[in-house]
Amino acid sequence: MHSLPIKDLIAAAAIDHGALDFDDRGTGVAPRRLPDWTRAQLPQPMDAMVRMPSGVRLRFATESTTVGISFLATNMTMPGRERRPIVFNLETDGGLLRAESRSGNVIVVKPEAPGGFELVRGEPDTLLFDGLASGDKICELWLPHNAFIELHALEVEDGATIIAAPADTRRRWVHYGSSISHCVEASEPAGTWPAVAARLAGVSLRNFGSAGNATWTRSWPAPSATSRTSTSSASRPA
Repeated sequence: MHSLPIKDLIAAAAIDHGALDFDDRGTGVAPRRLPDWTRAQLPQPMDAMVRMPSGVRLRFATESTTVGISFLATNMTMPGRERRPIVFNLETDGGLLRAESRSGNVIVVKPEAPGGFELVRGEPDTLLFDGLASGDKICELWLPHNAFIELHALEVEDGATIIAAPADTRRRWVHYGSSISHCVEASEPAGTWPAVAARLAGVSLRNFGSAGNATWTRSWPAPSATSRTSTSSASRPA
């Protein structure tokens, strides 16, 4: 196996990453779902949600029968609760594979002190997807939807390459929403309902759903008992 740094692959346009911005962490890059110019407009809690790459994929082509991802993950948990695993999905040749890690940093939220937390540092990890079909194939690596991810490198077999996949001709679904669409509680990134709906519809997802990105004000009309609508995002009526 050999490593291909994510920074180099992005610079060479060898991967379509589905993110609109990156934070350079020195040893890797961390994807963001909104462009750089939005940073000054985002309150800190919203910025945290933008850095969780729900719906973001790395899309590329390779002949390797094993594909890996090296990364450092950070996710959040509450005191006394077990940390949730860091899950990646690899979609290729009509199949969907899963790999998970319990390494990385943990942010332990302190509910008794609003805004308070404890950072418990951990180690980077590498996950491998084995037994892939031989020959050239398109891969879409779904990044964790409920964690901050610093991407280090893609791993392939010795002698194998990673090149840009053919242009994605699917229609693009740009989805706006709140926590219902971010799907932090989903068990895997390809299992969020926008991801499932996108695959069933044969479209390419760009998910702007962010937990905490919805409010209810008293000036809004209350829903009636005979007219109830469930949506993932709403516009304030004129």
